[in-house]
Amino acid sequence: MNLKFGEEFVDNIADADLASLLGIGKDDLRSCVFFLPHLYREMTIALDREAKNLKNRIVKDEANVRVAREVSKCVDDEYTEVLWEEEGLSLRKEFPDRGPLYIKIDDLGDGLRKAVRVMLLLEVTQPKLIL
Repeated sequence: MNLKFGEEFVDNIADADLASLLGIGKDDLRSCVFFLPHLYREMTIALDREAKNLKNRIVKDEANVRVAREVSKCVDDEYTEVLWEEEGLSLRKEFPDRGPLYIKIDDLGDGLRKAVRVMLLLEVTQPKLIL
């Protein structure tokens, strides 16, 4: 990984060096630091895989509900939670006069497609540093 400190770039900093810099153990590094690169298609697939691995923790901590509330603040719809379906992640939208509607996140545009995945992982991991 390449990091910039002041005006200097440090090439290929080792995990142990980064852990030492942050004052944490090397084993804690994965849960304390979240690397946020440019999100290309393969990266969103990796984020999906990681979110699915953490699904039980995400639901238990109600991170899926908090993320849906945040999304609702940015769009004209009211969502109640993020859910996992066979086709991928969906947002649950409640209607007063009928049952809920499950909208695939990938159908809501590129911005939400990427943001919801990242938001879920940030909510549940609570990293100390985001790169």
